[in-house]
Amino acid sequence: MAMLALLIGCSNPVSRSDASTAVSLETAVPIPQHTTQPTLPPPLIQPSAQPTIQPTNSPTPPPTATPPPPSISNPVDAELAEKAAAYGLDVTAVSDANSGVWQFTANSFIHPLALDVRGDTAYLLDAGRVLAINLTAPQPPAILLEPGQAIEGVRVLEPLDLAVTDSELLALDRAGDVYAYDFAAQSWRIDRYDRAPRLDSANHYYVALAGVGNGRFLLDTNYNYVKRYAAAEGDAGWLLPDSRGVDVAVQGENVYVLLREMDSRAGLLNAYQHTASRPAFRPNISIEQPRQVAATETAVYVLDQAGERILVLQPQTGALQAVIQSPPETSAMWAGDGRLILAGRDALYFVNEPGRRDWVESTAMLVGPQPHDPALFAALPPLRLPIGITLPQRDLQLPGAPRHYRLGVHQGIDLYWRRGAEVTAVADGTVVRATLDYTDPDTYDFAAWDSETQSLGYTSDAALDFYRGRQVWVQHEGGLLSRYAHLESVAGGVVTGTAVIQGQLLGTVGNSGTPSSLLTGKPDTHIHFDLWLGDHYIGQYLRPVETREWLEQILGIDE
Repeated sequence: MAMLALLIGCSNPVSRSDASTAVSLETAVPIPQHTTQPTLPPPLIQPSAQPTIQPTNSPTPPPTATPPPPSISNPVDAELAEKAAAYGLDVTAVSDANSGVWQFTANSFIHPLALDVRGDTAYLLDAGRVLAINLTAPQPPAILLEPGQAIEGVRVLEPLDLAVTDSELLALDRAGDVYAYDFAAQSWRIDRYDRAPRLDSANHYYVALAGVGNGRFLLDTNYNYVKRYAAAEGDAGWLLPDSRGVDVAVQGENVYVLLREMDSRAGLLNAYQHTASRPAFRPNISIEQPRQVAATETAVYVLDQAGERILVLQPQTGALQAVIQSPPETSAMWAGDGRLILAGRDALYFVNEPGRRDWVESTAMLVGPQPHDPALFAALPPLRLPIGITLPQRDLQLPGAPRHYRLGVHQGIDLYWRRGAEVTAVADGTVVRATLDYTDPDTYDFAAWDSETQSLGYTSDAALDFYRGRQVWVQHEGGLLSRYAHLESVAGGVVTGTAVIQGQLLGTVGNSGTPSSLLTGKPDTHIHFDLWLGDHYIGQYLRPVETREWLEQILGIDE
């Protein structure tokens, strides 16, 4: 039996005739090719019986050239092939020979985080937007949900994951809320409101969502547990090994949880049934830089190596069945109904459906620099952290984490260090803001801003500026802006317009702007440090594990 129906149940290695070229996929299950063209309605205005005569002084316009169909350039990587050979398998690269591609207008979507399918519609999450894409014929994506939209009076902050159930599309917000789109009513509602600050959930960080039947599963990366809610038999939850949560998938009674080790980029994949671990499920291949897991009755798929590879595992034992090389910049996948669809930069790839090949015009393009665009990092100057420590261990202290006490999202890195320690510039630049006239707030100031936050249901820009306290902003080349907040003091001579060099003193560590600043001894001193490109913070629109890896790369930190 061979490689795809998505390589489901494959027990024999797939041979290839030439290691330097992609290998064709064979189907174990027939795959629809969708070659039938939709019937178009007659035009509203019938053409005239008389031909149109061109004026003698007007040249006849040349016929519009039909662009060739898009192609997939994805030669087999030698290192991937070597690793697969150790398991008696060949790497199969998604290519023109075995797969189709829909190529969308540039910047339609850049780095999708999730992809799910219901019937003839694909639902894709990118840049905080939930897009609906008609799979029967190439059409522009429709935006179903985006940041700033209001659902039942709740402002959408930044969707992080999505999942399809029998009757609804679920979207998880970084704030912890879950929104549900009713397919029949074609409207959104609040499925789970989690923004009200509660002592029992002040630090949870839900990073992935899965839906099955009338139960929903949430993966928490801070307290390391999976929680099921809205189930007929009641809520349930179970603890996970000490790790970083990546993704969760549900197939029948089986729950597959994809994790990353705390101190390395190695991945873990555990299987559970009724909250109990299934010890017989033990993948026999090392998972590296995990991104996503998808499960069907006959196979479990793991997208790893930062999206470059797909591992196809046997669902009972976890034994490796096949290895697929993803096209460049793949970041999300969906498996089901005998199909495998991948999403990458401005492209959908239909594995084992080579007849599906088209250009798709789009009007929902992203405008301006995007913080999840890898191409922008090449333009950034060399950076280093503003104090002499490394990134914090907890993802809750990185950009994109929820901030329940103020009903918002964290936009930077919290680096806890001793009071008065030096804070230095991350790169050469020019000071564009220094709050030299800062006055410490009192209890009434905090109460007033908290009242506004509770009334709005989110943190306003003015409130965010209040909570940052004393701060310095530095503009760098490449459009990058660095901001340093909660300072105890600003260094002498650091004023607006001052040119600074990397490593130059900007101020000292404090806790200004935080509730702890009201306490005797001013505990919890730390620097809040964030990086911005245009209107976006670095780390926005990324998975938490990606945020950590990208920051390590930008800041020159060894993993």
